[in-house]
This record gives sequence, C-alpha cells and structure tokens, in this order.
Amino acid sequence: MFAGTLVGTKLDWFSSLPEKSITLFEVFLRSFISHFSTNKAKPLEVVDLIEVKQAKKEFIKQFLCRFREVMVQIPQPNK
Repeated sequence: MFAGTLVGTKLDWFSSLPEKSITLFEVFLRSFISHFSTNKAKPLEVVDLIEVKQAKKEFIKQFLCRFREVMVQIPQPNK
C-alpha cells in the first residue's frame, strides 16, 4: 500500500530498489533520506548577502527590503 502513495521521482526510486533489499522500515527510512536529502536548501550564511544586489531602476527602499528578507534567514548574522 505504501508504494501507492509515492509519485514522480520518489516512485521511480522506490521501483528501482532491488527486490527484498529492504527488510526493515528503518533501513528504508535511512535509504530514502540519504537519497533525497540533497534536495534540501543550503542554509544561508553571511557571505550570501554579497549576492544581494540592487537591480537597475530598483528603489533603495525595495532593495533594503529584499536585503532584510535574506538577512533574517541567516542564523547568526552578526558573525
């Protein structure tokens, strides 16, 4: 029944597993997380603020709003 809940790349991955290669749910869980954890977004760091640039014809107020939006996503911006 579980396979019926999967779609897309997750179903493709599950279908490609060798038959009887998963004997415990814990083994499946580790394999699943290991395979799909690369899709997680990298946490932002202070150095990422360098990439936030003011666009042409963008008002300074708009730019500062975007800059602040990025800054609040950084765990320790005072580094």
